[in-house]
Amino acid sequence: MALHTRRKRILVVDDDRLIVSLLEAGLQEAESEYAVATAFSGQEALTKIRQEKFALVMTDYQMPDMNGVELMQQIRNLLPETPVVLMSAHPPDLMEEMIGEIQADGYLEKPISLTQLWGLVEEMIGG
Repeated sequence: MALHTRRKRILVVDDDRLIVSLLEAGLQEAESEYAVATAFSGQEALTKIRQEKFALVMTDYQMPDMNGVELMQQIRNLLPETPVVLMSAHPPDLMEEMIGEIQADGYLEKPISLTQLWGLVEEMIGG
């Protein structure tokens, strides 16, 4: 019988359900070391973060109730060691200064390729 290692938990937050589904599917490959939870708003994400610990949070920058920066600041107050990656359709050069100011741990430009996704997750939390 094979030993089962505890899978690292990733929270994906985006108000676009299709994007959440695509990222969740991309992260949950058959041999994946990751367990994915999803949230469709900043408030829903905060509720989940208060209930369980995540190795990584990936959040959309633009959401109606709370943007990704506001969510990241809340996460930093609750669990400062949790890495947070912002996702946006804005090109990185437009976001670079803001990302530096708010000290985001990473950035993914939409549309997100699986290669970019896996590379960033591997860099942030390993396999």
